[in-house]
Amino acid sequence: MIKSNLTEIQLDVESVRRGQPFDINLKVRVADENLFIEGAYLLIEGVEIISVPKNRQDKNKKNLAQKEMLSNMNIITKQRIKVANEKKLEANERYVWDAKAQLASDCQPSYHGKYCNYFYRVKAYLDCCDNAADSGWINLAVL
Repeated sequence: MIKSNLTEIQLDVESVRRGQPFDINLKVRVADENLFIEGAYLLIEGVEIISVPKNRQDKNKKNLAQKEMLSNMNIITKQRIKVANEKKLEANERYVWDAKAQLASDCQPSYHGKYCNYFYRVKAYLDCCDNAADSGWINLAVL
């Protein structure tokens, strides 16, 4: 959950299985000013991070090999789900939206290996001009 000067956004996510719909609950509490949004969205990403050791010689000691990790992160899949249309959110009010999402049945499950990690993450955000309000990323364990 992230708090901005205008909003507090919270996500509750049901357990996730490939090929099966799952529920996501988005809760927004507006602070002391009205907030005009173009929409409310969920962003779901499949992320692959690969880290492999790179051996290099220490310049001060000829035979000492030091391990340095080379890393790369790729967004493999991405979904954007609209959960609310353009709307005026009233000051000091709470809003709740329920959404359904689904990952393809042939998508990669989450895993953590020695050199490679694959995981899914979700965040909610409000599309508004004055404020980049979002929930922050939440990692999902996908079976």
